[in-house]
Amino acid sequence: MGFEIRLIIMLLSLKIQAEKKYDENECSERLAYIFENVESLKEYLLDNGLDYMDSQQYLDLLINTCIYKEDKKSGKVLALKRICDRTITDSRRN
Repeated sequence: MGFEIRLIIMLLSLKIQAEKKYDENECSERLAYIFENVESLKEYLLDNGLDYMDSQQYLDLLINTCIYKEDKKSGKVLALKRICDRTITDSRRN
């Protein structure tokens, strides 16, 4: 994990949650996920029911919404749990 991601985690007092589990209810804690890359974030979102209306452009937009920071060297992605869960929940309602 790169310096910038570690700095963000420290400054925002984020707790990294190892187990990535979707929850429909709003998360009040400062939880975050570290994904190996953008593709693993995409898999997480789709596996948990993200509805992207068969539009690659819309899917890319939703994925970019969830990315808080991407480490350019390692490819790791920091994503806030609350944003990921809310994105999945809201996409199902459309």
